Amino acid sequence: MDLHEPVDETDPTFGSYYQQRTNEMIQAGLQPVPVTDALDEWNTRSLQLHKERFPFTDNLMALVFAVLADLTENQRERLATTHQSEDTGSKPTLSNSYEKHSLSSSVRQGKAWITRAYEDRLPRKGISV
Repeated sequence: MDLHEPVDETDPTFGSYYQQRTNEMIQAGLQPVPVTDALDEWNTRSLQLHKERFPFTDNLMALVFAVLADLTENQRERLATTHQSEDTGSKPTLSNSYEKHSLSSSVRQGKAWITRAYEDRLPRKGISV
C-alpha cells in the first residue's frame, strides 16, 4: 500500500549525511552517534516526511475501502445514495438510517483493516500511524 522503503547503511544519501554529522560532532568535541542510531533516526524522519507528502486522508481511505471492499453493485449503489442524501440534506428514512449505520460500521472496519495493513509495513521501532 505504501511506497516508502527504509534505507540501510549502504544508501549513498544516508552515507553522506552520516559522514557530515560525524564530522560536525567531532569538531564540536562530542562523541559520534553510532551508525544504527543515526540510521533509525534517518528512517524515522524520512517516514514522517513521506507521511506529510502523501497523507492518507479520510477521503482517500474511503476510496481505498470502496475499491478493496469487493462490494456488489447493489451495495455500491446504496453506499452512493446514502452519501448523496447526506449531501443534499434530504430527510433520512428508516431504511436509509439502517443502511447508513451498517455502511458506517463497514467503513470503520475497512479503515481499521487498512490502517493495520499500513502499520504492518512500518518498522517496529515505536513508530505509530
